[in-house]
Amino acid sequence: MANLKDLRNRIASVRATCKITSAMKMVAASKLRRAQTQAENARPYAESLQDMLASVSQGIPAHDDSLPAWARASGNKSPALVVLTSDRGLCGGFNASVVRDVRHRVDELEKQGTPPILICIGRRGRDMLKRTHSKYIVHSMDFGRTPSYAVAQDLAETLVKLFTQSKLDSCDLMFNAFKNALQQELRMRRIMPAPMDPPEEAAAKPTVWRIYEPGRNEILAGLLPLNMKTQIYLAMVESMAGEHAARMTAMDSATRNASEMIDRLNLRYNRLRQAAITTEMIEIVSGSEAM
Repeated sequence: MANLKDLRNRIASVRATCKITSAMKMVAASKLRRAQTQAENARPYAESLQDMLASVSQGIPAHDDSLPAWARASGNKSPALVVLTSDRGLCGGFNASVVRDVRHRVDELEKQGTPPILICIGRRGRDMLKRTHSKYIVHSMDFGRTPSYAVAQDLAETLVKLFTQSKLDSCDLMFNAFKNALQQELRMRRIMPAPMDPPEEAAAKPTVWRIYEPGRNEILAGLLPLNMKTQIYLAMVESMAGEHAARMTAMDSATRNASEMIDRLNLRYNRLRQAAITTEMIEIVSGSEAM
């Protein structure tokens, strides 16, 4: 049974932990506001770019030789999964949910006879996948403190290089997208070959004939790589906002749990202290009566 000194030390330890988690919650909330603004600003641009790509590519077959090799549908080669997680922990099940879905996807592809290639963006996801699927990891990098378009550009160039070396059949982004401060949405987004289907809203509208200058193929040659880099960058800013939201929620829960534990420990401490005082008084009274 713990004595009074042990309980005092435990209360001090939990109170210090409560201060740390409360500070981490406020820091995450501050970073979330910036990351949320960044994600909300990137969404309209990425969506407009995807709509423009669908409009320009209407009528062009998926196997058209005029498209870049990495933008065309290919044969049964290895698919690639780009896994976006965080570099740091203490964000609840944010990273575990992505890794769990990736492992499930890898198992499905293994049963189909097309084992995937894994590209890990984020230290936590890489470390978790190394335990079970290290043989599939061909490239990894840290996420960094803030999403950078330069990192998205480097990743896009790496994917194009793997595709042109006939090592890839397709490429999907797997990440947690920011939905709100309390919820993230697990998503898988195809970026190679480039999805060029028109959106549902555009398909319902009447056909509009357009003339493209200098020409559709020339426009697609510049639009396809730009769209892929933009989609990667959007996934990165969405993942970063989701990470800060998950950490804020996790630290808020940890702070509440620490406060409740402090209340329980204080109650236990006061009971033991009262019992000790009562015992001392009984001993004093018994000693005085014996004299």
